Amino acid sequence: MKPVPGQKFQELGEVRSGLGGTACGEVFLISTADYGNAALKVPNDLQNPEHTRFLEQERVVLELLNGHPNVVRLIASGKVGSMPWLLLELLQRRPARKEVASAEAIVQLADLCAALEVAHSHGIVHRDIDPTNIMTAEGHWKLIDWGASYRPGSVVSENVLASLGTPSVTAPEAWQGTVNDPRSDLYSIGCCLYWFLTGHFPFGEAGTRLALAEKHQRDPVPSMITHLPQASAEYQALVNRLLEKDPDKRIQTAAEVRESLMALPPLS
Repeated sequence: MKPVPGQKFQELGEVRSGLGGTACGEVFLISTADYGNAALKVPNDLQNPEHTRFLEQERVVLELLNGHPNVVRLIASGKVGSMPWLLLELLQRRPARKEVASAEAIVQLADLCAALEVAHSHGIVHRDIDPTNIMTAEGHWKLIDWGASYRPGSVVSENVLASLGTPSVTAPEAWQGTVNDPRSDLYSIGCCLYWFLTGHFPFGEAGTRLALAEKHQRDPVPSMITHLPQASAEYQALVNRLLEKDPDKRIQTAAEVRESLMALPPLS
């Protein structure tokens, strides 16, 4: 049975309210005696076996990455009958672009790359790094929603994974069905960098999935200067390298992206 606000969930504590959800699960605020307020995540559709696999996938990934300051922390997990649940740290909010200084966005994205270094070393590809999957806690940006990530031995089929992802940040090779290339995450970081600095996704976010897929695979990288006149050549060069259509021509590792971000000159 799904959590119900105002009622106890197992022995964890009382469910306070719904917090929304994603393609990979529904999230509730729960007040626990042992951990204080936390986020309780359960499958969206208990009748759909893929939805339970998303939570199983997220559990395994978070157990591998637990303790990294830029990844949402898994506190506990379990099952009620056949329904898996995850107890996660309660994060504060998504970073609002208009409230985030460019310098802070660059540092925080560099820190997310440090998390990706660890994930990629385990063969894990997040596959959906966009601003809605970044949340804050105590000054840190954290990557959330790892249920649709790729990992070796995944319980979620590659066909299902290939059908998921946010169109505004999806890499060209991912549109073609590749789910296990960590360089797809670096492309998404490039899209996020462009968005946090300019307020726009490089290839937009409106339109059908097919139209956006064509833009990501065919259109040249737009100039940042249109939206950010003070952007120097170094910014455009980094965005161009991150948004290369061919992953072999892209920056190859999260560590290199992190170093490149930290080497950017201040915006005037």
